[in-house]
Amino acid sequence: LERPSRHLGRLHSMETPREVESHHKSESDAALWKKILIVFGAVLASTFAGTTNAFNVFSKGVALDLGLNEQQAALVAGFGLLGMYLNLPVGYALDRWGPFKTGLGCALLTVAGYIATSFVPRGPNMWLLLVLCFMCVSFGSGGVFMCTLGTMITMSPTGGGVGVSLVSAAMSLSAALTIWSTEGYNKVTECAEECWRKDFRLLAVLQGATMIPGVLLLLLFRRQEYPHLREADHTPHRRGWTLWQSFVVFKDLYFWGLLLAEFAGIGTAIFLLTQADGLWADLSKGHNLGWSSNIITAFSFTNAVGNTFFGILSDWLAKKKQILSHASFLALILLLFSGVFSVLSVLDGISSPRVLAAILLASVGLLFGCTLVIPPMLVGDRYGFENFGKVFAYLTLSSSAASLGLPPLIKVVAARMGSYLVPLIVTTLFLFASGGFLLLVHRTMTKRKTREEERLLVNQ
Repeated sequence: LERPSRHLGRLHSMETPREVESHHKSESDAALWKKILIVFGAVLASTFAGTTNAFNVFSKGVALDLGLNEQQAALVAGFGLLGMYLNLPVGYALDRWGPFKTGLGCALLTVAGYIATSFVPRGPNMWLLLVLCFMCVSFGSGGVFMCTLGTMITMSPTGGGVGVSLVSAAMSLSAALTIWSTEGYNKVTECAEECWRKDFRLLAVLQGATMIPGVLLLLLFRRQEYPHLREADHTPHRRGWTLWQSFVVFKDLYFWGLLLAEFAGIGTAIFLLTQADGLWADLSKGHNLGWSSNIITAFSFTNAVGNTFFGILSDWLAKKKQILSHASFLALILLLFSGVFSVLSVLDGISSPRVLAAILLASVGLLFGCTLVIPPMLVGDRYGFENFGKVFAYLTLSSSAASLGLPPLIKVVAARMGSYLVPLIVTTLFLFASGGFLLLVHRTMTKRKTREEERLLVNQ
């Protein structure tokens, strides 16, 4: 895709190449201590940005106290995750106002959302108020994570690296930190009833104590202190798209490959996070039901490992060794986990070894981590870091659809079929199809680019 040009104004248009070069040299690069503080702030702000992923731990208490049925509880979880991944408004705000202003607003929304959720009263249709308040939490959390992740991607000349992996890993660990902090708090306070209300207020305090100071450190980020961003700001064809121009991505087949990959990876994680109790009861045939919360905790750790290890490994293979591109790496991971879910489908039909089933379910965090960290790199690399907010927001439409549609749909199918076999088989097929399609469009795009480069050489 060609990036549309944008008028730079009289000052830049009148500069000669020598003057531009002199102007670039006059700008000082960011000091190492400043970069370290920005990364620390981004990691700190992301530490409790994924608490909505642990809603399954609170869902029983919430449903019991507010009188919710299974479908209503599933919708609350789904709408909560919808806000986490529906980042269109945040994407526009990030491109316009930057990570600090956008992140601070999202952090305050998150804290206010948890406080409001903890005071939702019991009564008819009160679950709708619960959904509204919980969506404030998820919109704010997702917005903070997008601001921190976008800052790390923009800072990096390659669009990846350690900063991106650390922020994604911190967000991944937030589910485990949520479970540990609330369980420890309940033991210390000897909570006996409506513990979820106190837990949500605790989470409001923890998020305020991590998100707000972390976002404040993003004030240190200045575009003019990074050479690759200075070059982009002074290059006409690399100026950012307008809102109308950004819709051109929907004509790009490669973008649709990313969209399906995002849906498959995030949707698979949502399947586990929202159906952990029922899925584990089905696979274990009613034994060791308490393992479901342990699986979510293990999922949080494998998610962090996936973010850290896969992000750095993919960046090394793509940028350093030039062996395997980011897109091919993501496609192969999707194909690998289609095999994992095919094994789970087989285990669901037999008296499955419970330890093996638990390990396979926890390993889904690796796929989730890979899906969180690599698509943002691909967006920045293909469409430009100056367009990251808008294009990545469009990409999260797929995960928003997954978070809203999958929880109640899977619940209905599992209830009618009497097991989770059909959802497991469908997940297997979709992971395989999305991985294969992404691999196909990436290779087609690469071959086309190679032919164009050869044609230019011949013409020269």
